[in-house]
Order: sequence, then C-alpha cells, then structure tokens
Amino acid sequence: MSRFMKVLASTLLLAFCLFLWLGLSAPTAVASPPDPQPLSATGNCYMDNIFYGAVPPGGQHNPVLVFVHGYSGAAIDWWLSVPPYYDNDMYVRAYNAGYRTAFVNLNVDPSAPDCRVLRTPARSVIYNGFVLALQIEVISQIYGVQQVDIVAHSKGGIDAQAGILWFGAADRVGNVFTLSSPHQGSILADLLWSPEGWWLALLFGERDDATYSIQTAPMQVFRSIADADPIDDSISYYSAAGTDWSGGGGGLAWMGEWLAAQPDGGPNDGAVTVSSTYLPYASVLFQEPWNHSEVFMGRNAFPTILGVLQGHQEKAFREAGLQGSSSMPVHRLNSIVRGGSLTEPVREEFPVEPQAQSIQLSLFTSEADVGALLMGPNGAVHTFEAVPVAEYGLPRMAFLQKTSVEKPEAGLWGLEIDGSGIGGYMLLATLDSKLNVELHGLPDRLLVPGETLTLSTHVSPQPARVKQQEFRWSKRSGNIDGLSSTGSHLEVPVTDHQGFYGTSLSVSGETGGGLPFERTFVRSIAVVDPGELKGSPWLLDELLKP
Repeated sequence: MSRFMKVLASTLLLAFCLFLWLGLSAPTAVASPPDPQPLSATGNCYMDNIFYGAVPPGGQHNPVLVFVHGYSGAAIDWWLSVPPYYDNDMYVRAYNAGYRTAFVNLNVDPSAPDCRVLRTPARSVIYNGFVLALQIEVISQIYGVQQVDIVAHSKGGIDAQAGILWFGAADRVGNVFTLSSPHQGSILADLLWSPEGWWLALLFGERDDATYSIQTAPMQVFRSIADADPIDDSISYYSAAGTDWSGGGGGLAWMGEWLAAQPDGGPNDGAVTVSSTYLPYASVLFQEPWNHSEVFMGRNAFPTILGVLQGHQEKAFREAGLQGSSSMPVHRLNSIVRGGSLTEPVREEFPVEPQAQSIQLSLFTSEADVGALLMGPNGAVHTFEAVPVAEYGLPRMAFLQKTSVEKPEAGLWGLEIDGSGIGGYMLLATLDSKLNVELHGLPDRLLVPGETLTLSTHVSPQPARVKQQEFRWSKRSGNIDGLSSTGSHLEVPVTDHQGFYGTSLSVSGETGGGLPFERTFVRSIAVVDPGELKGSPWLLDELLKP
C-alpha cells in the first residue's frame, strides 16, 4: 500500500470513529424530576391543592405552565406513571424543556376534614373556574411572574375559561391550550341526563354538577355569554382534538362507535367529538388519531405545545368547517335508547327493520356481573361480552357489556336483564340501516320560554311511514313528563320556567312491508334568557347545577 493510501485509510478510520463517538456515545440526557409537591399546609383548601413541580437547573426565572385536569380528575393525572395502563410524561417533558410547573386539584371541598382528599363529586364549570382563578393568583405570586400559560384537559379547558372571564384571571394568563375540551357541549353528558339515562347515571354517581354543566344546552348558554366577552381578547386560545377511540379501555372504543353514528357526532376520541372542541377564536393545535386518555399524554401533546410557546409552530391556523349546523338542522336517527331501574328482572323488546345491515348493542349497568341475553325473532340467543375500561386517567365508567349482530333478522328482538336489589341500566342499540329516518324542527339555539316547537320526522324510502312520536323531558328533580302524537308531526309547548332539560324523542313506524322500526334522539335543551345572566357568574352557576 502506498503512503498516500495509508494516510487516506487512517483519516477515514479516524473520521468514522469520530462519527460513532458523536452519534452514539453522547445521547441527550432526560432528567426524571421528583414528583410535584404542595407547599406546607396553610389551612386554605384552594392553596393547599396546588402541586409545584421541581424547578429545572438554572430555571429560577423561566416561564410557568399550569396544568388543569379534566372531569373528575386530579393533579396527579399529569405525572402518574402506571404502565402499561397509564403513563403520562407531560410533567417530565415540561421540566426537561426548562419550564416551571404547577398542577391543581379543582374539585375540592373546604369543609372537609382533609381537603386534599378529593371525596366530593365533580363540580360545575363556574365553581371550578372560581377555584382555578384563586390558584393562578397564588401560583403567580409564588413564582414571581405576571402571567402563566394554561394546559387543560377535557372539561378543564372550560373551567379555565370560566376563571379567566369571571374571576379575575384574565390578566394573569397568556396562552390557553385545551386538549379535547367539549366547548360546544358533551353528547355523552346529554345521554346521562336524558330520561333514559336517569336511573343509571343517578345510581352510578355521574349526575353531578360537572356533567350537568357540560351538556350541550348549558354550554350553548355558556358560549353565548363567554364568546361575546372581550375581557380575554388578548389571550391566545388553542384547541386540540383526538380522532381515534381505540385503545385506552373498551369503554372508550364502544362509546366512540356510538358517538360516531350520532347525527352531530362524527370523528371523536371516545368521549368528545371533534366538532365539540370548536372554539371560534381558537387556533387548531392538532387533530390526531389519539383517544381521550392519549390526547393529553406528554409524548403526544407537548411537542406541539412547545412549538407554539417557542415560536416554532405556525400560530395562524384557525379552525374551519366546525361552526356547527344551521339554526334548524336535520338529524338522521340511527339509534334506539332504553333505560330504567333494575330492582327486578327486566325484559325489553325493540324492532329491527329488514333494511338493517347490522346492529350493535351496548348495555351499561350500575352493578357488575349483571346477566343479560339478547334473543332474535327466530329464537336465537346472543350472549353479551364484558368490556374492560381504563383503570387510570379517566372517570369511573359504568359497567359495560356489548354484542353485535350482522345481517339481523327483521322483527321484534328481546333483551332480558337480571335484576336484584338496587341498580339501573341503559341500552344503546345502533343500527346500520338503509332506512333513513330524519328529525326536523329542533332548532340549534336557546329556546324562548313559552314558544312552541313543531317537530316532524321524515322516513324513506317510501312507503315507509311514521306512526307515533313520543317526546319526554326530565327536570332537575328527576321528574319525567311527556307527550305523544300519532303521525309524523308533534307540537311541543316549551315550558315557561327557565332551565335545562334532558329530552328524548322516540319515533316508531313501519316499513313499506309492514314491519316495525324505532329510533330515539337524545339531546338537552336550554330555556334561558342569557341577558339576565351576563356579569353574574354565580347566577349562571345556580342554573348550571342539577
């Protein structure tokens, strides 16, 4: 080998070794900070439910991120690591990016002996906004900053805006990142407060101030006041949504299927629809294929949040196409909803028309191990399969069993449910059918006390026809009233009493071949004059309580 070739070989070998040393021997270190901790107890329940993250090295003057949990959540949701079920690295990522952090508990009860033990039911958006505003003031003082940025999951995004608008937090907040927050209201909350969902939700403890306040009707009122308020015009809002309901527990997957099939459902994360995350003045942070528990994991959400905060992420991407339906939308109905008590065995019957290609059934019960069988018109028996739910990061769910039938036989299907002692159930049956059933006349607006709604149901293809409609509404007290009519038109007089009402419309008829069909539409309605509530958050809170 010539001297030139030896020198070239030595140079290449040295370069290769240097490449390996630079690329492999010096990986980026990721620190694991100690868990966030509260300061010494003060006796002030709101202050004592703030958990402060470790300050990154040299970060004594760095920006502050405040993390707000979702419905029935807690501060620990942002750093809890229980793989493989739940592993949120949001705190670790914020720490390694150099941010100071604070995490809050909102559902606190100052009258409890130990108010750090979260025993109370989840609270309304107004109460939680009040608590958060007090906590932000304390956090700002402790860290010595004029403003913080908020990262909020689910209902926490609405809680954050309530604190900003009505409890003095506007001057202390720069950016608000809402991760799968139902700004336009939750269809699942409507289901819990419907006449059919009354028993199950009551017995399972989900008929609380929180679910009541985020129904679609209460959120209509909230939006009518909040969106017109200029006090937060200087704050930058960002909304994010998940579009996949698989994983994270079978309950999310099954509810995601049901939400996707609803008239105003569509893409969702198993708990919140993408359309519900719309905020007219927010920029889209992301819409990614994550479920409701994945959407606020640090590895998923934080890189985009960091990009915005550091100016690397484009900010001028307003949400489009999600402004909602017209003032008189058309709702295509494809579900049957039943519910009641399980103090004794129950037998339900419901029709399936010959146009149905498949049917999926979800049976929710307040007690575990409730026996149930589905029987076809020909006597065939179908069993239900228990569905596991997520263990961490989501509210406690009702016990769920499911079954599905492809190419179901037309006729009356029977459902038998064991019942003993105290219990409740709700059945959701979703049909994939060529029979088109549409509801007209339910306006997408606040209702005026004393007005009359004219509802009509159209069915095709002809000569299928609607034979009867029954409209039911549940009141705060739990009393359920209703009225019905024959034919496809129904006049519904609206009450003179302001408030929110869980409603359902049951439609029954027959196909051209004389076989029965049935559909149910569930939605909350608001009978409110929002002008009386402006500037009065506690008056709104009274309205938002069940």
